[in-house]
Amino acid sequence: MAPKLVIKNTFLCAFDDDEASPVNSALQPRRRAQSLPPPVSPPIASSVEGKPPSLDAPWICARAAESAQAHLPRGPPTDARLAAGVRGRVLDAARSPQGHVVLLDLIRRLPVEDVAFVAAELRGSGLSIASNVYGHIVLCRLVEYSAEHPMTVELVDEVIDEGAEALCCHKFGFCLAMSVLSNGSQRQRRRIIAALSTHVQRFARHRFASQVLEHAIVAHHETDECQRLLPELLRHSSSVAKLACHCFGTHIVRALLVVPATAKQVRTSIMQAEQRLRKDRYGAKLLEDLAGNASGSLVGQASLFGA
Repeated sequence: MAPKLVIKNTFLCAFDDDEASPVNSALQPRRRAQSLPPPVSPPIASSVEGKPPSLDAPWICARAAESAQAHLPRGPPTDARLAAGVRGRVLDAARSPQGHVVLLDLIRRLPVEDVAFVAAELRGSGLSIASNVYGHIVLCRLVEYSAEHPMTVELVDEVIDEGAEALCCHKFGFCLAMSVLSNGSQRQRRRIIAALSTHVQRFARHRFASQVLEHAIVAHHETDECQRLLPELLRHSSSVAKLACHCFGTHIVRALLVVPATAKQVRTSIMQAEQRLRKDRYGAKLLEDLAGNASGSLVGQASLFGA
């Protein structure tokens, strides 16, 4: 049968009923293979039998997924095998998108003593792990579940002593700083607040450090360290207005309004700078929230603020 010749976009194509050319024959199996579904992994339960699992084993990745957890037997034997597979490779697991989920699950489910090896293996790399997209979550979970364990205390102390200021300003590290303020020891909380006191005005305007500062003000305003920090925020008469007109500083002003020791002074500063605040996007939103979306002068609404 004579082939049909068709010109398509300057390419000369031949169509007939003969067998495909050797080149096309070589490509066809690959195309068929790509259309097939991926092979099904063996059941997870059978993978944990015998030798300890490898961190890179497919079932470890599946174990990290919620869908796979339903097929994994629950209980101490399975948890012990998971811990045995991760032991010695915690540093790599903490940085892994799958491995860190396994660590989180172990920390949550096993007794504190049985997961103490996690904090022990992370020592020496604490600040690096706190700055990692996955590792900081592991550290936060350790502080949440085993803050008083000696291994966790030493690990957190290491991170704070290496750079508490940098920790508060890091896009992942600030989460650990907030976790320490909530669950850490008294010494660790004092160290975080002391770090914030070094450049409190700058931290109040920082995207991440401002969240740590806000948490410290609301949760620990009665401590001596925080009592020394608060006057630095209110040292100048225009400080409150400047913070109220800043995208991150406005949250600090809101925190100061709920602290009894500073609420009256902050209310007074807001009323004095009302005209300035109304011209600013964030200042106007603060006035609107304080006045309960009511119209009129803030001075006229002073009773809303307890004045």
